[in-house]
Amino acid sequence: MCAYLSGKNTLAIDDFLYASNSLDHNGFILSIYMLIVIGDIKDALGLLNTDYGKFENMGNDKEDQENEEVVCNEYENKLLKAHCYLLIEKYAECMEILGKFEMTTEIKNDIYMVDNLRKSKIKSKGSGVLFPKKYSIWFQAVDKFYKKDYDQAITLFEQTLELIQGNQIHILFQDNLIIEEEHCEILYNIGLANIMINTYDSLIKAFEIFSELSKAVEPNHSAKLNLLCSIIQILLCNKTAAEKYMQKVADALPEVCNSFIRNEKMTILPLNTGSQFSTKFRICQLPEYPNVMLRPAFRLPRLQPPLEIFDTYDLLLYLFEIESLSIRPEVPWLSKVKDNYKFTDVLLEDIEECISERKLHKGSLDCASQTIHRENTSFLLNDMSSKNCLQALVNKFQKCN
Repeated sequence: MCAYLSGKNTLAIDDFLYASNSLDHNGFILSIYMLIVIGDIKDALGLLNTDYGKFENMGNDKEDQENEEVVCNEYENKLLKAHCYLLIEKYAECMEILGKFEMTTEIKNDIYMVDNLRKSKIKSKGSGVLFPKKYSIWFQAVDKFYKKDYDQAITLFEQTLELIQGNQIHILFQDNLIIEEEHCEILYNIGLANIMINTYDSLIKAFEIFSELSKAVEPNHSAKLNLLCSIIQILLCNKTAAEKYMQKVADALPEVCNSFIRNEKMTILPLNTGSQFSTKFRICQLPEYPNVMLRPAFRLPRLQPPLEIFDTYDLLLYLFEIESLSIRPEVPWLSKVKDNYKFTDVLLEDIEECISERKLHKGSLDCASQTIHRENTSFLLNDMSSKNCLQALVNKFQKCN
């Protein structure tokens, strides 16, 4: 993961592929999981389709068969394969694998959602195995949005935002890009639903969200959000503010500004709403401006690195820890070395430099690896102010609700 976050994707993939050669089943599965995390679905599927058979001949004697560490976990294998097919939008293959599982409520919910994705629809009956609660409620909210039930959509988006916050308690890197992007997308959806309601109060709330988000994302996305801010100010009959935000659009994306002024048909797709996955789903007209088309933000379930806070602290501290000396009291029966008492099991030249203490430094660090990762994959700005701005908006919004 360090190599991946440092922009060395090939090295990261080579490391995970090397780890997959382990005869430890857990190590093999973990390497596949990490390949999925970094988006290398091709190699993950390659391992699942070919190398998994190496475990089938293990455990021939009775003792090994009773050892869970070497027994092939067929369920986990198929579930990872189904997730891979889902992420590369091979829905038929994903449904075929899910259909071989016991038809629990969760599996049925997964099949229902995948089948609707195949039909370019966003539907949900409840949480599943591939679609945990966060994503199932997110899909329900988008479905309500498309049905123009904006109040209910906002309620569900708010629940999704709470789940994103609440589910990350034990994750060490809570400010990782997946979580930050999801914050942006859910807040954007709440703003979009409010602008669709088109009342004074809802427009004010939508403006607050879009204007704050515009400070956290890179210029092209910021300009599209500023256009929405300008439109809101026009609807509020605030000419000065409308011109201010339209000027920001003109400075960053003059062609977008000109299209709007000429009343041309245009699509405004900030964040990931213009991604290859999203383009398969319909766009909606903006009230009072039918030539302006938008789409709510949604995504397929993402896997996060399995780094829980307590496990990670122990691992990191172990890497940097120097064993402290165990000092024994001076007593007459201690052995002597060169006519001096030996107080420790190991003679060291400099005792002071060998003593270490565990100190956890709590603070916010903007690491170079995160910066590289942002530049390669994210619509977010890679400076600390954008992160602070986004988190402040999330906190403020949650307090209001």
